[in-house]
Amino acid sequence: MPNIVIAEKMRKIIIGLLTMTLLMSCGHYRNDYSRLVKIDSLLAQEQTDSALYLIEHINTNNLDDETAAYFHLLLTQSNYKAYRPIKSDSIINLAIEFYERNRNNDLLARCYFYKAGVLCELEKNVDALDNLKKAERMVMSSNNYTLQHNIYYMISSINLGYQEYEIALNYAKKALGYSLQTKKKDLLAYDYEKLFLLYNILGKKDSCFYFVNKTIRLIESIPANPPLNRARLWGNLGVAFSSIDQEKAEQFLEKANSLVPQDNVYGQLAEISLKKGDTLKAMRLLKEGFSISNNNLFKEKIAKLMGKIEQEAGNYKQANEWMRQEQALKDSLTRQHREDNIRAQQIAFDDAAKQEHSNDLLTYALIAIGCIALGSAGIVWYLRRRAAKVRLKAAEELKLASHKLETTQEQLMTANQDLRLTARELKSASKKLDKLKEEQKEEHKEQLALAKTLESGHKLYTELLSGGNTAHWERKDFTDFIEYFRQVNSEYTQQIDADYQHLTPNENIFLALIHLGKTEGEVRDVMCQSESAFNTMKSRLNAKKL
Repeated sequence: MPNIVIAEKMRKIIIGLLTMTLLMSCGHYRNDYSRLVKIDSLLAQEQTDSALYLIEHINTNNLDDETAAYFHLLLTQSNYKAYRPIKSDSIINLAIEFYERNRNNDLLARCYFYKAGVLCELEKNVDALDNLKKAERMVMSSNNYTLQHNIYYMISSINLGYQEYEIALNYAKKALGYSLQTKKKDLLAYDYEKLFLLYNILGKKDSCFYFVNKTIRLIESIPANPPLNRARLWGNLGVAFSSIDQEKAEQFLEKANSLVPQDNVYGQLAEISLKKGDTLKAMRLLKEGFSISNNNLFKEKIAKLMGKIEQEAGNYKQANEWMRQEQALKDSLTRQHREDNIRAQQIAFDDAAKQEHSNDLLTYALIAIGCIALGSAGIVWYLRRRAAKVRLKAAEELKLASHKLETTQEQLMTANQDLRLTARELKSASKKLDKLKEEQKEEHKEQLALAKTLESGHKLYTELLSGGNTAHWERKDFTDFIEYFRQVNSEYTQQIDADYQHLTPNENIFLALIHLGKTEGEVRDVMCQSESAFNTMKSRLNAKKL
């Protein structure tokens, strides 16, 4: 008996200890998650240093899965916003794995965005773009305007780096729309900068300086740390002013370099020095810019300008070396752009999203038809039951049932007519669904064909701009090039359609190359035509002008 009493007391003690441990553990989890919510709030208020301090002092032992996922997201976000080097996406992948299983779209979209930022730092732009497009789809119905802005801004930046200027401009405009919603001046300044930079590249000076003036008014809203942000902005302003006010441009460029030396700033200062006749200073600036640059596009431009300067000075050995580097960089860029082919990647991703949307619509239509069928069956069941009750009542009250029976028969006739109408509607709906499926198949085939045409056209476009010609082109090559050119130069092609009628492929190629800045001599070489054939083509082209 005493042993039983002792055993019972021990059981109660053990249960009590386990209960206390569980309560303490739950409290610990709740406390950790609350601290992470506070850190998230600090990051939203741009208090990155405070957020980093707190997150680095969290004990990661014994975190539950949800808290650990939130921790990995905020750790990546804190390091990214603090401009700390991140050498791997392994940490953010832990958060992505959890949120993909548990479908928290808001946090998953943030994970995809910051993974894209890490991948950009690792120069994995294709993978970064894939994650940004995933994030874009998840935030379409969200009111997180800051995240929506950041997604579109980064997509625009990637396209700018690949010289896909029209696509970059489209996403920059989307980013601006969301930064206006946030009313954050620093985001507006970055968007205005991106827009004037793109309009300057595209040669649209009025639009460029409209956004230049807006940027200058907001320049103090850019945080002073890290200094690179303001340095980049002053440098881009200097580039924009270089075509209209060299003194002001030089002032902005020098201010940029005093904050952080940049390759494009050195290049623009060198061009100003060349215009002033100071070749030695220009060469020194170009070499300094080349030595610090990690951007092959800038390095190619610098190498080209150095080769030209050395050649004009009679230093043919040095000129050949610079021209060799220029060609190697150009080949590397062309190869990289061809391998990445981000335009085709974005088209494919958007096409897949449209197809998924179409499938959703088809599913909703099938559900609606099912509801109609179920409703019809319910009506039939209801009418049959009602008729049975009427007949039973008629049997009991035969004399009084005659009138009611006639009424019931009329109702049954109406119900049968409704059923026949419903059957016809279902048959019509089925035919429409079959037609919709066929249309979707045809649309998908057309989209695939267009994507292949644009991919081929982009390749041919790149070859021509890299010094190629049309000597071995087939007829489809001409049409692919023309279709790609029309896609990326919509405003220009609208003007051509208004000015000419019934253009041949050769005439279209001629006008496109002239629009791209080539001389008639260069165009004739590219098209591999004799002088007489070339002149005949121009004469016929002039005759077609409206």
